[in-house]
Amino acid sequence: RIQHNAFLNTPGLRTISITGTPLTNINNHAFQGASNLETLNLDSNQLTTIPQFAFGGLAGLLNINLSGNNISLISDSALRQQTLLQNFFINLNSLTRIPGNLLLTNSQLFVFEANQNNVAEIGRRFLDPVPNLSVLGLSNNVCVNQNWNGIGVGGGPTKDDIRGHLNTCFN
Repeated sequence: RIQHNAFLNTPGLRTISITGTPLTNINNHAFQGASNLETLNLDSNQLTTIPQFAFGGLAGLLNINLSGNNISLISDSALRQQTLLQNFFINLNSLTRIPGNLLLTNSQLFVFEANQNNVAEIGRRFLDPVPNLSVLGLSNNVCVNQNWNGIGVGGGPTKDDIRGHLNTCFN
């Protein structure tokens, strides 16, 4: 467990990497003291949920990697304060739903990967707030059809084309 304010008074930290541990829980505002953090790598742990304020106080965060956990639920406002976020990886988890408002304030996002989850539902407005998205990884999920491989955003299909491929995911 990463406790509330575990990184209090650590403004010099730019990267935190906690990988391959039995970590199961992140308390709200756990990283708040690391106010200049740019990269948070929490891959290959035992995390199951990402609460609303797990990344509270990390407004400058550019990269988050949550791959290889057991995450089945991510709050629709978990990334709300990360307005500069560029890369988000949540591959190899147990997500069943990607909230439509998850990326509401992440207009700088270039890469979103949620490959190899159990996603059966994606909020219809999921792609709306990310005009700069160039990599969208959703392969090997329940609702994404077999033709997904090779579908990208930048320089390729339009968002409407991608929405067509994801039609079975929208509720």
